[in-house]
Amino acid sequence: MAEDAADRWARALPVLPQADSPDDAVAEATEALNRLGFQAVASPLGDAISVTDCPYADLVADNPVICDIHASLVARLLAQTGQPVTVAAMDVWARPGMCIARL
Repeated sequence: MAEDAADRWARALPVLPQADSPDDAVAEATEALNRLGFQAVASPLGDAISVTDCPYADLVADNPVICDIHASLVARLLAQTGQPVTVAAMDVWARPGMCIARL
């Protein structure tokens, strides 16, 4: 269910451009998340994307699948760039109000 929802969401967005490097892929995915209303920041090493200001934060307690959808969405955004960058794990509420996609 989460993967299907993320796939539909990703298809509704403009396709991300092909990236020239893994760092560019992370930057493109980060910017796409920002356009969706999140506050996303790539780590200096490009091995994680921190996400705050989730527009769905108030719904997560009753609908934890939202976090799975977001993790799948990040994975799909990265895949669109054509670079071999994937989501290894999503640390939900790694800190209060922050999730971290480990790449």
